[in-house]
Amino acid sequence: GKDVFYMSTRSPQQKQRRYSYTTRARGDKEALAGGMERFIAEMEAKSSRRNAQTQARREARAAFVNPYKTGNFLYSSWGYDQTNREFYQILEVRDLSLKVREVAQNRERTGYDSGICSPVRYHFKGESRWITIQVDARGYHSIPSPIHGNLYEYEGKPVYFSDGA
Repeated sequence: GKDVFYMSTRSPQQKQRRYSYTTRARGDKEALAGGMERFIAEMEAKSSRRNAQTQARREARAAFVNPYKTGNFLYSSWGYDQTNREFYQILEVRDLSLKVREVAQNRERTGYDSGICSPVRYHFKGESRWITIQVDARGYHSIPSPIHGNLYEYEGKPVYFSDGA
């Protein structure tokens, strides 16, 4: 039979035993050498792509201008058989972070197990926390929710909620 050669890489930071890339060459010494050259070229290309993405993210984060203001509200929306809402008031704003605290909400039932809700300013629940704004390489941003999903800017109109299944 012919010799088969496998080569795998794993970065030193990886904790799992899973390899990030594997290549295979089958045949004589020249085929194995060609497989190694192809493997090295692919690893260099992968490293270049990663470095370019990292640099783009850094530049986007540096160019990001935080649009949020102290006193404004954010809300989360999540749930499987229901639409849960939590409201957060912004207490402090930094370049890439927000200090928020959950606030109570006014709820008005408009149907069976559903209705509309809006935040109650300065009626706090729980402790305040810092949240880091996530900025991707294209400059788009998101705010991770402390509970589930992301936070969205509240536009001043009551939002829909539902409870029960």
